[in-house]
Amino acid sequence: MTVLAGREPDAVPKPTVRDQALDAVSHFLNGREWSAVTMAAVAREAGVSRQTLYNEFGSRKGLAVAYVTRFVDGLLAYVQDRIDAHPGEIALAVEDAMLGVFRTGMGDPVVLNIVGPNPHRDLMGIVTVDGTPILKRASAGLAEILVLSWAQARRDDAQLAAGVLVRLAFSHLTMPLEGPEEAAKEVSAVVSPYLERAVRA
Repeated sequence: MTVLAGREPDAVPKPTVRDQALDAVSHFLNGREWSAVTMAAVAREAGVSRQTLYNEFGSRKGLAVAYVTRFVDGLLAYVQDRIDAHPGEIALAVEDAMLGVFRTGMGDPVVLNIVGPNPHRDLMGIVTVDGTPILKRASAGLAEILVLSWAQARRDDAQLAAGVLVRLAFSHLTMPLEGPEEAAKEVSAVVSPYLERAVRA
């Protein structure tokens, strides 16, 4: 890296303990089932103490909730990018965004432990029985994107569309009946006409 005279090189932010631990969950879980994930195993993978993990997440379930929350936030950032990439083309933007969401989700090790051949009850609960906070976070984040992006959708319309989109996305991710391409086309076909009217209004 070239350093200009009189300037210090840009510092690379040091990963937080939370990010180290959540990255470790992903690495450790590859090729394993959730039942193999323990706080001790994640602590070893992350290079931190088990007590540090308990201080940060409270429990194994807290670790899982934090993982899914970060995963959702990452998907929202991706959706923002895809919508920004297609100004004036809401159907294309929705399909492109959902394609990335489904491809990412269907390859994530935690998601695979929810929808795979041996789904884990604790993980299923995070996105089903106990999934309201995650769903609300995803819906609110997506609505904000639709309101503040070039689409400039009315907030009521954005909230309704975001709620439907998020539920369809979670349904496709947790009970996949087809591949990412087909799922993205289906979701866009259902939701885009409503959003197009909201954008034109």
